[in-house]
Amino acid sequence: MKVVRFIIALSLGILVFAFTVAGVEALGHAVYPPPPEFQEIGDRMSAAMAAKDQVAFERTQADLADAMAAYLPTAPVGSFIFVVAAWIIGAFVGGGVAAMATPWARRSVAVLVGLADAAAIILVTSVVPGPGWMPFVGIGGALIAAFGVGLLVANMSRPQASLQI
Repeated sequence: MKVVRFIIALSLGILVFAFTVAGVEALGHAVYPPPPEFQEIGDRMSAAMAAKDQVAFERTQADLADAMAAYLPTAPVGSFIFVVAAWIIGAFVGGGVAAMATPWARRSVAVLVGLADAAAIILVTSVVPGPGWMPFVGIGGALIAAFGVGLLVANMSRPQASLQI
């Protein structure tokens, strides 16, 4: 039963991580809005998916890649900082939820959420290249945040020895 709860806790932690990253990145988009052409490309991509038009979808993906390549060199540094902050905050919150939800191996489940975050960072940065510092700071920060929250939750849930005089 403990293993099942561990797996559920890990799944919950990864889900919370994903929603946290999306929320922080949405906040970043509110502060640093992307160019209006991205919305138009997104609308075309949605229409192509709804129509199940693979050719139009692939053409739209190529347009998005071109638009991203043109925008990224001029994007404000703050927009990149929001993305990295989202990764780190996501690892902390998701790892914390996973650590609180599991009956054992709290640090381990939190670190596993951090490793899932690191894998997502590697995937995202291989598809959408940004500044070279982003994956290093993101992965390092996410793993430190996940380990730290796992340690924090594990220490808080450990019964404290009482002093008797």
